Amino acid sequence: MIGFIIIGHGKFASGIYSACRSYKNNYCNVRVIDFPGNDILKLDNSIKEAFNELDRYDSIVVFCDLYEGSPFKSIITNLNYNNKYIVLSGVNLPIVLEGITIGQYKKCDAYNLVKILKKQFPETLYLNIS
Repeated sequence: MIGFIIIGHGKFASGIYSACRSYKNNYCNVRVIDFPGNDILKLDNSIKEAFNELDRYDSIVVFCDLYEGSPFKSIITNLNYNNKYIVLSGVNLPIVLEGITIGQYKKCDAYNLVKILKKQFPETLYLNIS
């Protein structure tokens, strides 16, 4: 199974996750990180906590709102160049919902999941595979 992190400015992540939960009540393999202010240390701690909580999964796909924004930079900084993580930025509700749904119900690894998403949303996603 794949672990997922949704991260973004303001309440982007919790808003996206709230909408996803209307499709299915809860996802045990999803963590949400909002970045409402300028506290990078708090953001880094939240990222490390999410990585620790999802460590049992073979791979983790990170859905990030903006390429090169503070949440994106913090995720990249905290990856430690581990092949376990794939970071997608420029995401929106359809991309996240599709990704989580495929990750829940289809037998595929993170790299194949990302290939499917990139094919479906070619002009939207920025892909960073560590």
